[in-house]
Amino acid sequence: MPVINLIIVIAYVAAVILVPSENSTGSFFDLFKGFSQTPAKNSRKVIHDAEEQDIDNDNKGE
Repeated sequence: MPVINLIIVIAYVAAVILVPSENSTGSFFDLFKGFSQTPAKNSRKVIHDAEEQDIDNDNKGE
């Protein structure tokens, strides 16, 4: 029976973390939203005035 008690405790802790209370303004997952967003400084660079050229793969390695 101790295994059942451990499962119940784990389920209770998971419910407390995942289910927000009635008077809360945010949730547990709001803490991690800032980590997933990349700032504008780290955006991809745009290359202007570039021309495309085909590379002949047959002559590679010779």
